[in-house]
Amino acid sequence: MITNRHESDAIIKEISINDHMLKSITFMGHGTATSEILDALNLEASDKDVVLAIVEDNHVQPIFEILEEKFQFSRKGKGVALTVALNGISAQTFKLLTEVKGEEI
Repeated sequence: MITNRHESDAIIKEISINDHMLKSITFMGHGTATSEILDALNLEASDKDVVLAIVEDNHVQPIFEILEEKFQFSRKGKGVALTVALNGISAQTFKLLTEVKGEEI
């Protein structure tokens, strides 16, 4: 997920209420994207929070619903969210990720 700087904490808190996320980490991003790329991604400023999260398949749709209903992600400048399947993740890696839930990385 990519969202405006300092908005990710509220989004993560809302998504975490129903244990939709196993683990997340936020990076502060500062891009050099051209105005054309920002327009294509529906973004405005280049200072962003970039959130990587581990979620189970059955939680993807509820998360996207929260992003739209509570944070209007489909509106220009609100953010971008996408999923990438981790089909190749090993059972050991998944166990490690779920065990560190709630701890700081």
